[in-house]
Amino acid sequence: MKQLDPYEFDYIGGKDSTYLFTAQRGITYELRFKPTGYLFDSAQPFVNSIFEMVLLPINPDVDNQKPLDARIMPTVFAINRTLLCPAGKSASVSL
Repeated sequence: MKQLDPYEFDYIGGKDSTYLFTAQRGITYELRFKPTGYLFDSAQPFVNSIFEMVLLPINPDVDNQKPLDARIMPTVFAINRTLLCPAGKSASVSL
């Protein structure tokens, strides 16, 4: 099976660590990592590492249909790896 390249993406930042990328038909997606540590006791050591991942199309195409796009998954994976494995650090990220 051929591995697909991710789309180029930009880090926007903010409280939700937002990323943007543009896919097929010029549809731009926003990928947010909303902190959700509030779901756990604040004494837990992992509380600052819990996120809700939200993928939103921010400029839907003309006919409001989102085409299937096989490159979205590798893009989301690459963004996760960037967020979770900053340069100089190692971690295992898998789907």
